Amino acid sequence: MNGEIEAITLITYVLFTYLILALLVERIVEILVAVFNYVELHRGWDEYWNQTAEKLSRRYTRLYGYAGDERGTVRSVLDGLLWNIITEESNKGGRRIISTHMIRLNYLRLGTRIVAFLIAAVLVLSLQLDFVKVISAMFSGAYQPVVLLRLSPVVSFILTTAALSIGAEPLHHVIRGIEKFAEKKRNAPEGQAS
Repeated sequence: MNGEIEAITLITYVLFTYLILALLVERIVEILVAVFNYVELHRGWDEYWNQTAEKLSRRYTRLYGYAGDERGTVRSVLDGLLWNIITEESNKGGRRIISTHMIRLNYLRLGTRIVAFLIAAVLVLSLQLDFVKVISAMFSGAYQPVVLLRLSPVVSFILTTAALSIGAEPLHHVIRGIEKFAEKKRNAPEGQAS
């Protein structure tokens, strides 16, 4: 009984710490994006996105010209890597066009993920967090994959930082799943296994 209470306390500590810090990282990133949007609006940086779209348009037109046929290797690589990220259909079933909006949106997505990872790294280093160590303590060292992760402090640091930088949404999904499972168990007829 005492071991169960310790395990529940440890799980609660990990989830609560993760939730608070992940929300902190999310809010800091939201504030930085709002500041960026304000500066971008007042400095007139929209011309930068238009120029970027024009450069990409020239580059892809040239590369598609080298590709030759519709199923060329260059075209496949371009479609797979970048083309669908920076383009959108002009109308349903129409030709894909390079979109300034999509370019800006994807630059911001990448930038916010990098900033979130850096903020999370600062928090992990300053608070000396190691979720892998705590999780391995919950398994009492018997679970081999967790033990292997714990051997490398760099892997531990990267996983802890990545968990915080991803945000609180995965934790909400885990909690929702646990709640649904518990409700399903409560509502199951007596003697019926779920």
